[in-house]
Amino acid sequence: MSELDQSARERAELVTGLEDAQARLREADAALRSVMAERDEAVQQAADLQTRWKATDGQLRHLRFAFENAARERDELTVRLLTLEQKLAGLARPGASVPLAQLNDAVREATRLRARLQRRRGTAKRLRAKNRSLRERTRRAQAEAADARAELAARVSLPRRVVRRVRAKRAGPS
Repeated sequence: MSELDQSARERAELVTGLEDAQARLREADAALRSVMAERDEAVQQAADLQTRWKATDGQLRHLRFAFENAARERDELTVRLLTLEQKLAGLARPGASVPLAQLNDAVREATRLRARLQRRRGTAKRLRAKNRSLRERTRRAQAEAADARAELAARVSLPRRVVRRVRAKRAGPS
């Protein structure tokens, strides 16, 4: 066999090896693009979950504030009611002369305060239930975000492995 034939055969082998390497590179590139698209989607999902979590957290803070205000107002109403009841008890002493209008006003005020206190207790109960619900939603959103971050981390590591594999294959035959 002549040296020219030998060179032609080596050249053909090199061309074939190069074409194989280019095909593997195209496959690795396609796989990398696919994984990167999946990663981008996972990043968007994580961002969406983060946004939902922040919104839920804002609602939870708002409800806590409303709950604290309702509790404070309930306490104030309780004090006013007790004060009025004490006044009524003091007015109803035997032998004391109390104008009937004043007594009726005090009774109406006490009744109004009791009703208002009852409404505040109902509001506080509803706010506690909503608070529990939001805490659960927040916990679920945080868990979903953690899952999305873990999935994203797993997806991001795949392109690195593919690139290393391609580089190793390139380095191997040469």
